[in-house]
Amino acid sequence: MQGSTDNWQTTASDTGEVAGTETSYKAPAMQDNELWSIRVRTMDTRGAWSEWAYRTLAIDTAAPTAKVVYSTTAMTNQDVIATIEPNEQVTIINNNGTSSYTFSQNGSFTFEFMDRAGNTGTVSAPVNNIDKTAPTLRIVLDKTTLLPVNHQLETVNASIYADDGMSGIDSVVLASITSNEPDDGLGYGDQPNDIQGAQYGSPDTSFMLRAERAGTGSGRVYTITYNATDKVGNKTTVSVTVTVPPRSNKQVKR
Repeated sequence: MQGSTDNWQTTASDTGEVAGTETSYKAPAMQDNELWSIRVRTMDTRGAWSEWAYRTLAIDTAAPTAKVVYSTTAMTNQDVIATIEPNEQVTIINNNGTSSYTFSQNGSFTFEFMDRAGNTGTVSAPVNNIDKTAPTLRIVLDKTTLLPVNHQLETVNASIYADDGMSGIDSVVLASITSNEPDDGLGYGDQPNDIQGAQYGSPDTSFMLRAERAGTGSGRVYTITYNATDKVGNKTTVSVTVTVPPRSNKQVKR
């Protein structure tokens, strides 16, 4: 058996004449990643040689490799798809034979694959840019009860505590301030425009609320709502209240 890497201009490997009836021979001179031309001939019992039988083969003992590409590497609140790009033709031997893996949360997946020569390789795909968790938000008011009930506007200040451990806080805004009672028409001494100075859609933390309520009701409740949004769009809504207590039985009606 002889081998050549230059189309038989030279012979790179030659086992010489091998006695016996062996059908498998090792040619140590053959190097990996070379395209070899192989020829074999045999001698019969009368000493006559056969014609050469030719074959071309590639010697490949190197493990295949692959790089991983992602649908996005930016922070996102969507799934991330990892796809491998091998350096040669391979068969994926896990992941149901597919070259893409979808992450719905952060983690890692290892692809396993085999090339045409039977060499195996692996590559890991780590993902840590998925943020599907809404930020935390806490609102603390310096006034939660308005007294005395004198129909005057009172300034209320809000302290905002927002945090997001992944993508970070993008914005915290005042969404709304509402009252459970009508703004006007509640009886003697009632004043209109009970909510003033609020800049909705902005990080406003100071506004005025009127210290009044219906004389025959159960008290007034102002509801102040803030929205916190992180940098990938996850949102948290928190509401706090300011009350104007109802008239007690001991109060004298005016």
